[in-house]
Amino acid sequence: GVLNNRGQARYLKNDYAASVVDLNAAIELDPGHFVALNNRALCYIAVNQFDDALPDLNAALQFNKEYPEALNNRGVVHSRKGNYEAAIVDFSAALEIDDMYIDAYGNRAYAHRQQGNDAAAISDLSTATTKAPGNYQPLNDLAWIYATSQTESTRTPNEAVRLATKACQMSQYENWNALDTLAAALAANGDFAAAKQWVTTALEKAPAAQKQRIAEHQQLILAGKPVAQ
Repeated sequence: GVLNNRGQARYLKNDYAASVVDLNAAIELDPGHFVALNNRALCYIAVNQFDDALPDLNAALQFNKEYPEALNNRGVVHSRKGNYEAAIVDFSAALEIDDMYIDAYGNRAYAHRQQGNDAAAISDLSTATTKAPGNYQPLNDLAWIYATSQTESTRTPNEAVRLATKACQMSQYENWNALDTLAAALAANGDFAAAKQWVTTALEKAPAAQKQRIAEHQQLILAGKPVAQ
């Protein structure tokens, strides 16, 4: 337990290599420690080693079939590998066990959208906003769909601006992703001056790994074009 907990703490500090060392030791002492197996899989996911993460998650679920975190994380692996059907199965199973698992709604919504099913994605995110009204992330994701959908009947710029503004207020205008969504919503609504302001702020706050994507959004907005999904 101590090794697992220290490994988890190191994971939270983004020290994935050190975390894996601790989790390896925990699993060697207790091969059936399904929490440590799940936590080691999280480290592998963080460094895009999906083929290493999957066996750990399968093993964790063999020891505990009713483990929603492992189901959700296995769904993330399937999603990252482009297997959205399998991902949806796992996210759905996680939600059957815990219907308050907000991340699983968001993850399933992403998989639905990758399959072109905006309606199912909107349904999941709307459910998440109802179940967790204090969580800005489902509002942000819903705003992104309404701002960037290529389906005319789905794209709703006014609602996107309303939801994105609320998400920014809830995150105190400090979250780069929410700011980027607000910029996209404003651009979709034709307010490119305000969109330029917020996408610039989002770019300043974004982590290094996300700056290129935000910069691409900035270039579209500066050219007077909406941000596509």
